[in-house]
Amino acid sequence: MKRTTMMMLMGAVTLIATACTSAAGDTGASAEPALPGESTTATTSVTANTPSSGLPTGPSALDDPTSAVFPEPLVPVDDIISGGPPPDGIPPIDDPVFISVEEAGSLLDPAESVVALEVNGDVRAYPVRAMVWHEIVNDTVGGTPVSVTYCPLCNSAITYVRVVRGVETTFGTSGRLYASALVMYDRATESLWTHFDGRAVVGVLT
Repeated sequence: MKRTTMMMLMGAVTLIATACTSAAGDTGASAEPALPGESTTATTSVTANTPSSGLPTGPSALDDPTSAVFPEPLVPVDDIISGGPPPDGIPPIDDPVFISVEEAGSLLDPAESVVALEVNGDVRAYPVRAMVWHEIVNDTVGGTPVSVTYCPLCNSAITYVRVVRGVETTFGTSGRLYASALVMYDRATESLWTHFDGRAVVGVLT
């Protein structure tokens, strides 16, 4: 994955208010309070590890991170620990819906923190209040498929182009942590990826 340019909010931007998908399984966590205009319809977002053209196939690192089929992991597998929720128990947003800056004026304080992204002149803003609950937004910005990622434990936001070896995929939350930070998984192979450097560290894509 390639890291895209990120910047703080400048000028006129479009603001997320967004429809979200929910997780398979019972997380035991409280549901996010909905923002005005936000959909809270729950759907299953974890998918089976199915073949994708150009990508290797094999076991899911979500199910068995120690599989002997995998290449040598890039980090000690024992250092990847449970954060509590199951995969996508923190539900990524897969179909974001945006509202105008004018509409957002009644929802957000002018000084509210956002994650801002510009790709090819297309500028978006993702409120941190939403990212805390979802951690990943799979979006297309400026014609580029991206995953906007946010780790609440680290207060860090990094956006990646969600194309792996020429294959477009989406990313989900694994429910695990490495070095106290978000561990993602790609839905094409269910390999595990680190938040800070965007590397597949366990699984067939290692």
